[in-house]
Amino acid sequence: MSFRNPYDVYTLKPAIDQAEKLLETASIKTATVDRGYRETSKINEVAIQSPKPFSNKNTDEV
Repeated sequence: MSFRNPYDVYTLKPAIDQAEKLLETASIKTATVDRGYRETSKINEVAIQSPKPFSNKNTDEV
């Protein structure tokens, strides 16, 4: 048995579609993803937002 872990690009659009179908009267305006998501910034009319990468400004402090 193998564990399948599909990449976010393949699961985000179906998840948004399902959530919109369940909400019926409301529409989703934004979706938040993790830093690993590297694709588009918009799916249908939903804006995709992700956190900014960490900065290495304080590399002396360890």
